[in-house]
Amino acid sequence: MDLGLKGQSVLITGGSQGIGLATARAFAAESCSLHLAARTEVDLRAARDSISADFGVEVTIYSLDLSLGANVEQLVNDCGDVDILVNNAGTIPGGTIEEINEERWRTAWELKVFGYINMMRECYRMMKSRGRGVIVNVIGNAGNQAPAEYAAGVSADAMLEVLTRTLGGDSLDHGIRVVGVSPGDLLNERGIMFLRRQAEEELGDTERWSERLAELPGGRAGTHAQKTRSEVSGGGRKPFAQKGSGRARAGTIRSPLWRSGGVTFASKNRDYSQKVNRKMYRNAISVILSELRRKDALVVVDKVELDSPKTKDLLAMTKSLGVDNALIVTENAAGNLALASRNLYNIAATDAAHVNPVALLRFEKVVMSEDSIRKLEESFV
Repeated sequence: MDLGLKGQSVLITGGSQGIGLATARAFAAESCSLHLAARTEVDLRAARDSISADFGVEVTIYSLDLSLGANVEQLVNDCGDVDILVNNAGTIPGGTIEEINEERWRTAWELKVFGYINMMRECYRMMKSRGRGVIVNVIGNAGNQAPAEYAAGVSADAMLEVLTRTLGGDSLDHGIRVVGVSPGDLLNERGIMFLRRQAEEELGDTERWSERLAELPGGRAGTHAQKTRSEVSGGGRKPFAQKGSGRARAGTIRSPLWRSGGVTFASKNRDYSQKVNRKMYRNAISVILSELRRKDALVVVDKVELDSPKTKDLLAMTKSLGVDNALIVTENAAGNLALASRNLYNIAATDAAHVNPVALLRFEKVVMSEDSIRKLEESFV
């Protein structure tokens, strides 16, 4: 599909995974040059390498925190003349208005709300001087559904939707289109994470997350998969005589030329994971832990416990350990520890059963409890 975007410069925030990465790949297929911004450099590099290998386009990555206004200004200046901005960075914790304190609320809004505003302001100013440009805000549909257990997200989505309409009503006079996209529930990494959390809270088992799909429209979440001509409904015979009807020849109503036909180059879900032998996987973890120990980046404690799911309590604990960017590994990371860490980008928690080489390399330090080490040793036997 040729959308006439060849050579366009596209800036995508939150472009290292999920919707942002899928959007980047779609623009790469149109031969656009990409600028991807996100917090995690490891994920950005993986996205850049994958896109460059598959499409052969120029991909520039920027690892920075867009909740800071100075970083937004620096990013826009470094990217130069951007034709299309896709605002996609940001995640907001779930919870009612009573469960989310001011600190967590402000932290979430700094990226999802004020991050969007700052990006729009800087890019809008640049696009206005050129007389052209497109701004796409990936918002979400929580503002329309308004679930009480997602108070911070509902208010953020509603505000961004109104702001998008406000700016879009005036932007056309300057040759700029400002549009908003509100995707529903998606079966991507973040969507599955939310489903697992709901399954744990309501069913007591994270592995039963697929049962939550029954509550979604049609009993399924959205994916980026499209149907080819062999997958859509319709017969294989000619819909009408080849000659004498006065109409163009048609072999089947499943043809991409028909409104109900399949897509010529249909987008499909792809699994980018690679199988690694168990022995190689264990050796990788062993080598990484040894290197962390050599660099004094491995901190071993008796146990890791939190009395409450408050983020400030977790930050106080990590401060006492002398770490501010770390992966915390325990025998069971569910409960207060998982709730307290889910809103932090520089602190993450996992259990020994799910620790992996990528997670160990992602942070500056690794904090492990003694019971998690024993659990890890048992799995290596």
